[in-house]
Amino acid sequence: YLIEPYLKPTGFILPTQNALNDEVVASVVGFNRTVGCVTTLSAGVYEPGHILRHDPLDRNCFTVGELSGLVSNRVKEVVDLLSAVGPSQATTNIWGTRWSKLAINCMSNAMAGIIGPSIVSLNETQKDTSNLVRIIIGGEVARVGQASGVNIEPVWKVPAAEFAEATTMELVQKLKEKMAAIWSSLFLPADELTKKIGTPQRPSLLQDIIKKRRTEIEFLNGEVVRKGRENGVPTPMNQALVDLTLRVERGEIAPDPANLELLKKHISL
Repeated sequence: YLIEPYLKPTGFILPTQNALNDEVVASVVGFNRTVGCVTTLSAGVYEPGHILRHDPLDRNCFTVGELSGLVSNRVKEVVDLLSAVGPSQATTNIWGTRWSKLAINCMSNAMAGIIGPSIVSLNETQKDTSNLVRIIIGGEVARVGQASGVNIEPVWKVPAAEFAEATTMELVQKLKEKMAAIWSSLFLPADELTKKIGTPQRPSLLQDIIKKRRTEIEFLNGEVVRKGRENGVPTPMNQALVDLTLRVERGEIAPDPANLELLKKHISL
């Protein structure tokens, strides 16, 4: 609302935050003055004026697209500008890309927030529980996205349909093993990454918890819960994670691996 009066007729807003902010921005300035942009680079700010990049420099950083699905000249111009930061690309399916990133955020960010910095040193049982919950969360997100009419792009290189179809413990376990192998291939072990960048990698929501700021949980997993309710899709694990994260945010409980046990109670496959 603050920017809209100063936006010239040919100007537009490029929301780069997590969640589904394109809808909110478009409701204020109009769909024709909103261009979607999904950010996939990983970085952290752990001290003033010092930004650390976590992921390889050749990994895609930005995906840009018109909300209508067209590849316009302005999209091409934005891609060209952002390429100065890192590899960037245009897409005709910005909503599908947005939901893919939403699934990744929902599966990762709040889990890090409720576990805390010790997420880099979980024991094998805790890792197994964490990965199991993450797959269930991803399945709920995928089913809500499908019910919303979105053609979701692959999630960590895996078709979103595989997450949506994981509705039994057997299928969840199978996908969990598949994802464990993919995560190992995509990310350095925590100790190696810490040596490389000088500090453990921390998702944005965990950074908020550490800095005692309001988190984005209500716009990530909380948005999935709201859209699930609108479309008649159950999202019990996402709801449980929202509730637990808000308790941590309010200081009622501390971030701790023991919080995983509170989520296990909501596994009902």
